[in-house]
Amino acid sequence: MTGTFRVKVSGKPDIHCRVQESGPAVTLLHGVGANLDSSDEVAQRMRGRFRIICMDLAGRGKSGGLHGDRTLQDFADDVSRVWDHLGLQFAPFPARGGPAAGGRHADALLRSGDTVK
Repeated sequence: MTGTFRVKVSGKPDIHCRVQESGPAVTLLHGVGANLDSSDEVAQRMRGRFRIICMDLAGRGKSGGLHGDRTLQDFADDVSRVWDHLGLQFAPFPARGGPAAGGRHADALLRSGDTVK
C-alpha cells in the first residue's frame, strides 16, 4: 500500500499517514509541533531504496485531536496501529533518540515487549 490514508480505531485518535516507495520499510517520526511533512527531506534521500512510512502523531497535522492526557506509550501505540494496518510487525527508525518527541516515541515503542521480536 502506498499513498495517503487514515488509520481509524474506535476510541483512538485517527492517524494520518503517508507511505511512499517500496523495499524494506522504515518509519520516520516528527518532533513536537511538527507534522509528517517535516520528514520530506529525509524521505527524499531514502527514495528508491526503502518503503517510507510517515505519520502525523495524534494531535498534529491531519491526525485526530488529543482527548485527555497521553503518555509516550499512547503515542507508541499509535505507531503500532499504523504498522498493524500495513501488515508490519516492525519498521525500523533510521535514527532515534535525543530530545525530540519523535525520538522519545520511538524509544517507547522499542521498549514495548510485544513490538520487538
